[in-house]
Amino acid sequence: MWKSGFSKVSTRSHPPRVVQCFRAPLGGLFRHVADLTEGLVARGIEVGIVCSDEDCGHLSQTRLSQLEHLTALGLHRTPIPRTAGLADLSAMRTLVSVARQYDVDIIHGHGAKGGAYARAATLFSSAAAAYTPHGGSLHFEPGSLPGLVFHNLEKVLNRLGGAIMFESDFSYRVYLEKIGEPRALVRTIPNGLAPNEFMPIATVPDAVDLLFIGEMRELKGVAVLLHALKLIGAERQVSAVFVGSGPDRERFKSLARDLGLASAVRFEDPMPARAAFSLAKIVVVPSLAESFPYVVLEAIAALRPVIATKVGGIPEIFGPLSQRLVTPDDADALADAIEDRLAAPVDTLREAADLQTHVKSHFNTEKMVSSIVSIYHKLLQPKRRTAMARQVRDHSG
Repeated sequence: MWKSGFSKVSTRSHPPRVVQCFRAPLGGLFRHVADLTEGLVARGIEVGIVCSDEDCGHLSQTRLSQLEHLTALGLHRTPIPRTAGLADLSAMRTLVSVARQYDVDIIHGHGAKGGAYARAATLFSSAAAAYTPHGGSLHFEPGSLPGLVFHNLEKVLNRLGGAIMFESDFSYRVYLEKIGEPRALVRTIPNGLAPNEFMPIATVPDAVDLLFIGEMRELKGVAVLLHALKLIGAERQVSAVFVGSGPDRERFKSLARDLGLASAVRFEDPMPARAAFSLAKIVVVPSLAESFPYVVLEAIAALRPVIATKVGGIPEIFGPLSQRLVTPDDADALADAIEDRLAAPVDTLREAADLQTHVKSHFNTEKMVSSIVSIYHKLLQPKRRTAMARQVRDHSG
């Protein structure tokens, strides 16, 4: 006999059924989906996954395989392009087919593509839609071509109702500014960590000074960090390791050589975050834009000192210590912050301990999953489902 928060409203013989839909199994978005999937299954909810079939590396494939064993509704991989294209129609057909085949109650879309698919699929199935942006289309500037396309799409999809779960108050503010008032049930539900992730990690004997871990693309500020290292190198050489893969990795490696940093930095393939944290004294997150990055939470939980930029939801993570955050896209400011932290290791470790205490009390997976389940529960209340069906008919008619 299954048990969950849906028991009072479900009239079906099977447990509630939820499909998680997203594009690529990468980064914090995928980490969020994985944690959520495990939490939902533990609560007796049947879960399925629809995502891209692209090769995202050994770590992602291993994690997907682990999740596949939990998915009562299956793991369905299909071509999903990064930008808009004809493949979107095929991916939508796959999602709708899964929703109909398994009589899915809720499609939860993550990111720009997943959110678009989830809400559009409600026009062709009986499922309700939930959406977590994870930054996604909200990163685009309103005047840019991608901004015009994706923001207008967001405005159209906003009419379909459902629920939007923002990872940070920052994301909600950006949505209001760029898209408008949501016509959906809205909650801010921050990402969270499991209790075992708050175990401190010691550094290896030959630890370098700095670690960057993440997707190798311009938005993550890798080039800014490299230029900051060049500035510091005029007085002392700072060593760094860059862990991750992505579309701009080779360009960043070339930039490091051009800046004369070949002997000071090295690039490593993706590895588990906690393994990477042991490689360096300080974790640097030089992002130009973010939503609510897991890597910041994970590093703080592991008691690693963190230097990060003042973007997205990062100030919400730092809380009372947010004044220590660095202006984004400013190599000089980043260089100063790095030099300050390296010059005062005792104070730096004390700050790391204060941050860990703050994060442990505010951001955990139990709270995150319970909050999301409560939103699912509200979506499935009979009156709300009737209202949603009426919205769909009005829109399609």
